[in-house]
Amino acid sequence: MRHNSAIYIIALTPHFNKEAVVQFNKFDKEYSSYLHSSLMLNHNELLKNFKSILPVVYFIDEKDKDFLPVEFHDSKIIFRESGNPNLITNILREKYFSATNKNLIILSNSIGFTSAIIKKIFDLLSVEDNVVVIGKAYNNKVSFIGFNSNQLEIFQGINWCKPNFDSLLAKACKGENYIYVLENFMIMNDAEDFKLLYNELSKKERRGLAHSAADAIRRRKTSYRDQGHPQL
Repeated sequence: MRHNSAIYIIALTPHFNKEAVVQFNKFDKEYSSYLHSSLMLNHNELLKNFKSILPVVYFIDEKDKDFLPVEFHDSKIIFRESGNPNLITNILREKYFSATNKNLIILSNSIGFTSAIIKKIFDLLSVEDNVVVIGKAYNNKVSFIGFNSNQLEIFQGINWCKPNFDSLLAKACKGENYIYVLENFMIMNDAEDFKLLYNELSKKERRGLAHSAADAIRRRKTSYRDQGHPQL
């Protein structure tokens, strides 16, 4: 059966097995596992509403097999061999790409997705022309790849652990593709990335407080005028 669309979440390291998790610099294994698993659980929560309309497939390290949270017990999961993330390309090509029109690959350590963004990606892929959509993260990283045709050439030699945006874009440009780039995503590879995330969230919070203060001032001015006072 050929599906119209599919989403694949790629976990490149163990997330739930505290003994096997890759430690973030400056964090112990328990906290590193907490951060890894939180990222994956966030994706699972976001994709919950999509599971009823399209296949959502998780590629999870085999060392996590006995440590999966209950939230994943009804999910489609492929346990991949540890230490060989490049086998992902072969599995996707053989089992999924040929059976699906529109494919979206999301790295599990990425941040910045919403339901609206995912719908936008699939809207961009919903044309007859060959389309590639790339999520550009900070520091020239890649958070996702979407495509609607057989794009095997762009995956040749890809380093799934740290895919490079410029390299991926160059490969996509070699084909007859319409290319879209969506920006402002983040990839969590180390403690510095979490520090950057914290700084970005702090900026948004400050902007949010500023907007709230401005709204409050506008409401006060409107109320003042409505009471018959001169305009401030």
